[in-house]
Amino acid sequence: MGIIQLEVKSMSEKKAKILEYCINHNREITAKEILSELYPNKQQAHINSAITELVYEGKLIRNDSLRPYTVRIPKINEESNVVKNYSRQSINVKKISNSNKNSSIPDELKFNFNNFWSTFFNEDRDFYSEISFEKLIELKMIVGKINNLVTYELTMMALELISNIIRLSNSEKEGLVAQLISNSVNANGYDIEYCGINKFVCEVKGSIPIGRGNRFGAQQEKEIKKDINGLINGKSKSQLSSFDLKDYYKFMCFYNSGSNSIDAIEVLLERLSKEMNFEIKIYKNHMDLSKDCINVLIIPN
Repeated sequence: MGIIQLEVKSMSEKKAKILEYCINHNREITAKEILSELYPNKQQAHINSAITELVYEGKLIRNDSLRPYTVRIPKINEESNVVKNYSRQSINVKKISNSNKNSSIPDELKFNFNNFWSTFFNEDRDFYSEISFEKLIELKMIVGKINNLVTYELTMMALELISNIIRLSNSEKEGLVAQLISNSVNANGYDIEYCGINKFVCEVKGSIPIGRGNRFGAQQEKEIKKDINGLINGKSKSQLSSFDLKDYYKFMCFYNSGSNSIDAIEVLLERLSKEMNFEIKIYKNHMDLSKDCINVLIIPN
């Protein structure tokens, strides 16, 4: 009995780790990538069952039109695809109950969880004790969808700022809005890509400095640097090359989440500008735009 419980707990942790990786990256991912990033010294079979169970549970969408197949987080209001029997034997999906939760969770984690939901619902309760591990996983999955919502809202705000700066016509702006509504996040490679008279590309970042302090985390910096590189050298999902981008205004938009966020943005961008040997400057009102640098816009809170 103890061995069975251990197996269920181990699988739960593995599924949670895989799901978290997919949520954080929010794109189509191959099993090979998941394996190399999370379990570099393991064989493919180590994660196959966990991935298949996540697909069965509707927490991941599997795309068999690509080879090798990919998985991703479901989009908002998207139903899971019809699940096939991907293994030689039918998988018996294990149910996760409260008993699989670790009772020795640090007090700080439990306090933060309860404090957030007590404030959210205006009700003082021990929410953590009432929620199952399975519901925690579902809650984690929702975070990815919330990230998409945040990116969408910030992208619309960024478009409003850019429209005023480069003076887009109403018809041009409406066309871009329609494009953003119809496309999924990053469908064209960039959050906004416009090839009209005043050509521009834009990346939108909703990154919040750690603890609302004055610095970003290592993973946040990595993603910001990746997007800066894409603005300079092009992206795989976009047809624009580094040569084409010389004729485009390049924007990166950050959200001003508080007094320290501007400091965090300035410090990071100054370092990355030197590291990548490319000018990155925060745009001020009525400043002259240049296509030879990345113009950083701050979206007010």
